[in-house]
Amino acid sequence: MKHVTAFFLSIILLLSLCVTAVFGHEAPDLGKGGTITIQWKFQDKALPDGALRAFQIGTLQDIDGDFSFVPLSAYKDKDLSEENLTPDLAKELAGMVQAPDGLKPSSFENGVVTFDGLKLGLYLILQTKTISGFEKITPFLVSVPLWDKDHYLYEISVSEKFELKKTPSTPDTPDKPGTTLPQTGQVNWPVPVLLTLGLVLIVSGAALRRKSKYAQ
Repeated sequence: MKHVTAFFLSIILLLSLCVTAVFGHEAPDLGKGGTITIQWKFQDKALPDGALRAFQIGTLQDIDGDFSFVPLSAYKDKDLSEENLTPDLAKELAGMVQAPDGLKPSSFENGVVTFDGLKLGLYLILQTKTISGFEKITPFLVSVPLWDKDHYLYEISVSEKFELKKTPSTPDTPDKPGTTLPQTGQVNWPVPVLLTLGLVLIVSGAALRRKSKYAQ
């Protein structure tokens, strides 16, 4: 009987270990803060200040071990479930945020922008100032903490891609009428010559006509 009981206890323990291995999930430490670091560079060269701001959109909550984002009152109608955290949602939120609510970076040095001491939650990163020669980055969402395979990251590094702004080409200014002649092989010098010749012919014709009149 003892052997049978020990056998079943071993089976139960083994099943418990298997369930833990399959369904076990590290819980985020709600007492921690987070950091978002953005590599603000193009081709390894630091970019000028683009006035990046971090806007908290939601807070992290735990309901019986189920962790999710709860939107702040200003965004209470937004669905912050994991499957809805898309670029489209980021663009939509970018049109709703208020500039005074944006968190300024705690440091900006050598092309590295850092937001430190963040409360756990969902953040929107937005560029509020245009840099000459570059398009503004597309707004994006960052989860703090961020789940990475089998553990949570509280220090999150983000690298964004940047695109040079294409300056439209300036159309050629058309020549003013009458300033130049069409380039067909003709040059300007015949014009005054022909005018002079025409005046000579007119004067000569008048003189001959007067002489003929007197001769009669």
